[in-house]
Amino acid sequence: MAVLDGQGRRVQLRARRRLPNAGQWRERRRGPLFVEIDPPRRLVFTWGWATGEMPVPPGSSTVEITLEPVPEGTLPRLVHRDLPSPEACAAHEEGWTHYTGRLAVVAAGGDPGPDPLL
Repeated sequence: MAVLDGQGRRVQLRARRRLPNAGQWRERRRGPLFVEIDPPRRLVFTWGWATGEMPVPPGSSTVEITLEPVPEGTLPRLVHRDLPSPEACAAHEEGWTHYTGRLAVVAAGGDPGPDPLL
């Protein structure tokens, strides 16, 4: 879910994830601020977690997505900067890899199926 403020710049994203061995849902909130929007080439926003599970406070890191035209279509590049530790880098790499893979399936017209991380 995304909610824009009256300026159309602030967004609150909500993700739900099943807790290991608990079968419960927990809502994680992260409130990115879009720093730069340059359609259709570039999107830059802040990132972080409001809960203590991940030591990346909201707004403390930056995600940059660029879209480059190539003969085969479009080459997306995602760079996540300012993560505080190797552990945070590894966790975010795993998450971005998972979700960009699912996005690629959808972009190709497929169905990625149920998300095993939810």
